[in-house]
Amino acid sequence: MLLTPLEHRFPTNPVLPQKVDGIIMLGRTGNNHLTQMWHQPEMNNAADRYIRFTRLVRAYPDAVPLFTGKTNTLIPSAIFE
Repeated sequence: MLLTPLEHRFPTNPVLPQKVDGIIMLGRTGNNHLTQMWHQPEMNNAADRYIRFTRLVRAYPDAVPLFTGKTNTLIPSAIFE
């Protein structure tokens, strides 16, 4: 109920500027339990954030990408142990 007004406040595909200094991805799109169980990255229903983040990073190679989330990596190191 709290997020819906924010989600509808901004356009989904805005015209992007020519220059971007940084790209921030608000994380927690992975399923850590399943990732550790299957020993490969597993996504939840917010995985589309990764797709959009990847597209923006490719479109703006000089921008600083910042990933935020529960872990400090896109792939938890525990799956490689």
